[in-house]
Amino acid sequence: MDNPWPADIPWSLWKYQGLSLSDMPQLPMMGVRFDPSFLYAFAFGCFFVAFFSWPRFKAKGRNINATSEALRDFDPTDLGGQNSLHRAYFIYAGAMLILYVSLTFFGKLIFQATQMIPVAGISVDIAELKFDSPQWPLTLAFAFAGLADLLPPVRIAEEWLRNRAYRAAGIPVRIEQITRSLIATMEEPSVRFVGEASEKWVNRDRGSLAEMLERYRKNWESQIEGNSRVKRLLGKRIARTGELLSLLSDLEMLIVWAKTARGSWPGAGVSTRVREAEKKFVDSADTLLNNFQRRLRETGDPTATDPANPDLHAIEARFDDYLSQLMKDATSIRFELVTLLAIFLERDPDFPGSARVPEPGQVHPIDALADLLSETDRLQSVGNGPEAGLLLSLVPVFILFAASAWQGVQELVGQYVETTNLAGVLLTALLETLKIASLTWLPLLAAFSLRQYRWDIKDWAGAQPWAFRSSLYLSQMIGCLALALAVSVIGLTGVAMLRAFAVAQNANYFNALLVGGSNPFVLYYPTLAVTIFPMVPICLWAADERTHGRPVLGHALLCAASVLLLSIAHSWFWDPRWPSDCFKATTIATAECSRRSDTLSRLILTVLAFLASWNLGQPGFSRTRRQIGRRWAELACAVMMAATFALSAPVFARDVRVGFRDDIEPFSYLVNDEHGKPHHIGYLADLCHEIFSGGEYTIEEVSVTAAERFKLVNGKPVGDKKPVEVLCDTVTMRFSGSSISANGDGGDADGRSNRNWNSIYSPIVFASGVSYLDRSSREATTRGGDVLIGYVSATTAADVALKSCQVDLFKTLAPTQRKAIYERCRFLDAAAATQRRIQMLPESATLSASGQAVLKRALQSARILADLEIQPKAQATSFLPLPSQVMARKLLDTLKEICPPKKEGREADPESAACKAALTANLDKLELAVTDPLCPSSNPAAKKEDPDDKDKDKKSWREYHFCPMEDYRQLIQWFCGPSTGVRPIFMGDRELILGKLDSWNARNTPCSVEQPTGAEYLTYEPYALLVNRSDPALVQFVQTRVYQIFSHRSTATALFASYFPDRSMSPALAYLFLLNAVDPEEGYLVPCGTPDKAQSEATGPPSAAPGLADDNRSCADEAAEQKPSPAAAGAWLAAAGDRARSMLSSLLRASGVVE
Repeated sequence: MDNPWPADIPWSLWKYQGLSLSDMPQLPMMGVRFDPSFLYAFAFGCFFVAFFSWPRFKAKGRNINATSEALRDFDPTDLGGQNSLHRAYFIYAGAMLILYVSLTFFGKLIFQATQMIPVAGISVDIAELKFDSPQWPLTLAFAFAGLADLLPPVRIAEEWLRNRAYRAAGIPVRIEQITRSLIATMEEPSVRFVGEASEKWVNRDRGSLAEMLERYRKNWESQIEGNSRVKRLLGKRIARTGELLSLLSDLEMLIVWAKTARGSWPGAGVSTRVREAEKKFVDSADTLLNNFQRRLRETGDPTATDPANPDLHAIEARFDDYLSQLMKDATSIRFELVTLLAIFLERDPDFPGSARVPEPGQVHPIDALADLLSETDRLQSVGNGPEAGLLLSLVPVFILFAASAWQGVQELVGQYVETTNLAGVLLTALLETLKIASLTWLPLLAAFSLRQYRWDIKDWAGAQPWAFRSSLYLSQMIGCLALALAVSVIGLTGVAMLRAFAVAQNANYFNALLVGGSNPFVLYYPTLAVTIFPMVPICLWAADERTHGRPVLGHALLCAASVLLLSIAHSWFWDPRWPSDCFKATTIATAECSRRSDTLSRLILTVLAFLASWNLGQPGFSRTRRQIGRRWAELACAVMMAATFALSAPVFARDVRVGFRDDIEPFSYLVNDEHGKPHHIGYLADLCHEIFSGGEYTIEEVSVTAAERFKLVNGKPVGDKKPVEVLCDTVTMRFSGSSISANGDGGDADGRSNRNWNSIYSPIVFASGVSYLDRSSREATTRGGDVLIGYVSATTAADVALKSCQVDLFKTLAPTQRKAIYERCRFLDAAAATQRRIQMLPESATLSASGQAVLKRALQSARILADLEIQPKAQATSFLPLPSQVMARKLLDTLKEICPPKKEGREADPESAACKAALTANLDKLELAVTDPLCPSSNPAAKKEDPDDKDKDKKSWREYHFCPMEDYRQLIQWFCGPSTGVRPIFMGDRELILGKLDSWNARNTPCSVEQPTGAEYLTYEPYALLVNRSDPALVQFVQTRVYQIFSHRSTATALFASYFPDRSMSPALAYLFLLNAVDPEEGYLVPCGTPDKAQSEATGPPSAAPGLADDNRSCADEAAEQKPSPAAAGAWLAAAGDRARSMLSSLLRASGVVE
């Protein structure tokens, strides 16, 4: 049950909080109201897009026209690492979510604008689209997740975005570029520079790769020179000869690399499928070269080149076709083998190379491979750009803006929005995050995308060392800046429109905010892009410098300083009085100036600009990457944890011993945490933990039982167990101590009539009542058998059980069998009480005063009952004797046996000294005499005896039986255990017996009862905590905290709902919650300004507080007036130091260093 509050009970008695000045909505949104189902569909759509876009993103060969057969057959996981895929997916999914949110809320405006612009492929019938229906966000979510066709404008952007993400992740687009670079290096292995620059750039004119390729080229050239026909055919086109020799030598080199040892490269990161594909293409290349050598030997026949041969022309034509096909196949196989080499390089960029310096003429294939990999321009050296890191940083940025808006430090989206409005706070954080994204992520994504494109086509001037850069570098920088500026302005314009839409009440107000006034949104927000001018060029410049291994900390500092100065200039331009008003010692640190100057946004923008130009988007490294020293990381974590504990630990916290019960679900019971440490949970247990959660006290949990609880809380030790200061138990608040039952709620086992003789009750924390559970059975003998009422001794349930017997509540006695029912019930109750008193005595102990009083009461009732003629004489031969009279006479006979009377005909005096001594010595006999044979007992002699053969056919009157037990655990085991011919009744406080029943059903075979929710309340049981009166400060603290917790209604109601699921409060309990709420809810546990209706909507019924406004207080003005106090700062630091010292001293005491 989501709402346990009764429908006919008012939610709060503090009605004045519902008064408000006006009902003006804080977020008008131009009168647009989204249906809750629309918002639920939108939230589901966001999750759907983010989750199901992953298969669409990594689908094999999707939207990639790969020329390589290997790239088309491999999965993306075979080509790029999981880290790269995940990093690129964040870019892809984040941008997709932005598109999804834009189309969800502004779809109508976007499509109306696109209809005004004649764009090919974009034609949407707006009249048929229901933009306010929940189907709209769901349809968009299915489309974005790949389960439906995308709209034409979205498909174009999505395909571009995916290809951009593929490039960042090392998917086929980038690998193909690496493949072409490797082929270009093999065709021109030695790099030469001309002019004066050649002396400044050191490079070998002829390396190992060139030497090895030249060796293979000469080998094939000699074979071709030895064949006149091939020489003549190839001599017709010299370029064709060079191309064939280059292909043959490249294939020979690739085959050698594949078949000879390459050391430990590539490592285990390369999948088995890639290695198997390499073997397949190597075999194809080997077969191709072997076939060509065989054809060269065949064409060496002199008769085949005789001009007189009539078939010479046809033979040469066929051989020419063969050469063409050979070159085509060789080109394809070379491309596939080099592609696999590029995959190796992508998966394992760290090629170890040779440990020796090769000498001319003595090179090894591994030396040539090292030359190839070192001379090739790798695409990963360009870096991935800072966009991935910036996108991830937007998550903590959003959280920071939300927290600042809630605290009143950040200017909210509208002047009527208060910090208590959750929607307003979240919308403020969203707008500020989108603004930061438009100033950092979007422009840098665009600029680095253009840089990546130019780098891939080898047209980026920044790839060259600084000495070889020309004016082209400046023009390329300007092009990237222009693209970034355009994207940023578009994004900021969207942010301006979104903010105007949120706070405008109608279209006229929307237009006025957007283009009117002294600070129109359409000018204020786009001009923020002035910070793009230094940021984008410096970030590009820093990225190029990092590519060449140069430090860029100076670039980062310059970028951050430029962005900070320009953002300050922007604020100064739009608010000229801001510096004079806020740049004062008394106002510079106030919340008002922080909101006015947009300090938080400026700081976040500066930090992100610094990170974007410093270390986000580092050039590609190996899979080892840069590793942070583990010891330094552990040290940093330890320092952070120590600081956290020091600031959160209580200052001078005093230990307080609190007694908890282990077995009274759902109020208090013992469980183990994830570390196996036992602790108490439950309604009352959690309430006690909440009482002492403020930091002044630290709880020491102590397990107590029903028999010892009152002794311990009143300062009396029990065995080795020390007293407790607070008793967190289902203690019914009682002051009179009167009880109609001899085993009732009259005190503890020692007979003290006042359970709180040295303790004080707290305010009432729960209201319950005695109820009962009746076992359901299909057996007629069970429903018609004797009634056994089980309850915990020394509780109010004993009084209810006695009264139930006297009025035959369970309708088990026939009218003719109700004779002397009062006396029978009184004796059975006193006998059960006497049995419990004897069972609770320690060994060789005498009956206490209360025990002797109970025994005297039982003897008086036994004498009265034994002399009554209850059964008619006519039934003496057909009915068994009445069980209660049998027990009464047995008790009197036992008493005479233990202490016989001094004179014949007189009764024994149990109060005499001699009789007391005799009773003490024969407690076992006395216990057997007062034990009901139908109730469970630890005494084997107390079991019910089978009747004699002559009595088997006799009938018996129905009877009530009282079975008091020590705790509820014994009760539930007896109640749900096997029973034949009797009717067990489980009596006790309703919440306790229902909690025990639920626990039993969860662990054992379900126990079926007649009324699963229990019978009606028969008493009023107000629960309270008991606090030892020796510490008045503790007593006052507990009382104050109880009222504070109940004054915060949502906390108290949530506590009830946690342990009483699917149950509604009783009216008495609901009114208790109302009456305990002595203060307005805003004063406790939550910031000021929390509306009562907000809590009502969260946990209370809508009708509980009719007419209440959405809000009634605001902390914004209070926060604006607050100024930092040096005294307050000093007090905070002193408190933090005290916390640290307290924690250190506790650790030293626990470790035994100090006492």
